[in-house]
Amino acid sequence: MNLVQRILVTALAVMVFFRPNAAFWIWATIAISFLMILFALYGIVRWNGPKPVPAPENDMPVGSGDMIRYSLKSHVSNVLTYLNSYLGSYIVQWVSSLADYGVYNLAVTMMQQVWILPDAVSQVVLSRISGMTEAKDKVRLTVLSSKVVTYITTIGAIALYWAAKLLVPFLFPMYADALGPLPYLMIGSVFISYAKVLGNSIAGYGRPELNIIPTAVGIALNIAASIVLLPLMGTNGIALATSISMTAQAVTCITIFCRFSHTPFYLLLLPSREEIAMIAKTFHR
Repeated sequence: MNLVQRILVTALAVMVFFRPNAAFWIWATIAISFLMILFALYGIVRWNGPKPVPAPENDMPVGSGDMIRYSLKSHVSNVLTYLNSYLGSYIVQWVSSLADYGVYNLAVTMMQQVWILPDAVSQVVLSRISGMTEAKDKVRLTVLSSKVVTYITTIGAIALYWAAKLLVPFLFPMYADALGPLPYLMIGSVFISYAKVLGNSIAGYGRPELNIIPTAVGIALNIAASIVLLPLMGTNGIALATSISMTAQAVTCITIFCRFSHTPFYLLLLPSREEIAMIAKTFHR
C-alpha cells in the first residue's frame, strides 16, 4: 500500500509539473489519501487467512491506561524522529531563499525514496516481535531484517544517486543544484535504516521509551553540526549535518538494541554463515 501511494503521488507530481494547478494538487492529494484508506479497509475485510492467535502469556486484557502510556512514549519518539529528519529543511528555509529551499527540498525528497523498504519492513517487525515468545527468535528476526534492509537500501541509494545525476540535469535543469546536497544526505539515509527496523523491534519488546534516546542524540548533533557546518559549506553543510545526525541515531539505536537483547555488535553488520547459506539455498531452488 505504501508503494502504491508513492507511485500515485509521483505521478501526480509529474502531472502538476507539466500543468501547474494548486487546486488540483490539493484535491488530488486528498483523493489519494482517501483511496489509501479504502484500500486498507478492503485488505482488512478481504483477509481470509487464519485468525492470529496471541501467545498465551500475551493473551490478557490491556487497560486503557497502559495503552495511553505506551502510545505517548511512542508518540514522543515519532515526533523527535520527524524533527531530526526535517530540521535541515527548516534551517534552509530560515536562512536561505525560497529557491534554495526548493532545491534542497527536492534533494530531501529523493533521499526519502530509499526509505520505502525500511518503513515497510519495520512495521512487519513490530507486529511479529510483539507476537513472538522466544527471545532467540525475536533477535534472529530483527538481526536478519535489519541487515537485509540496510544492504538493499545501500544498493538502492547508490542507484538512485546515479539515476538522479543522469536525469535531473536533463529533465529538471532548474533543480540541478539538488545534486550537491544529495550525496551527503544519502549516507545518513542508509544508516537510518538500522534505526527504523531496530526501533520498531525495541517497541515490539514493549519498551518504546528507549527509542527516545537515539532521536534526542540525533537532534542534539543535528543542531550542533548545523551551527558549525552551515558557515563552512552552506546548504551542503546542512545536508551533512542531517546525515551525521541520522548516522548517530542509528549507531545509538544499535547500541541500545545490543545491550537490551545481549546481541554482539558485529552480528548487525556482517552476515553470518547461517544467513549466507540460507540465501544461497534460496537462489539454488
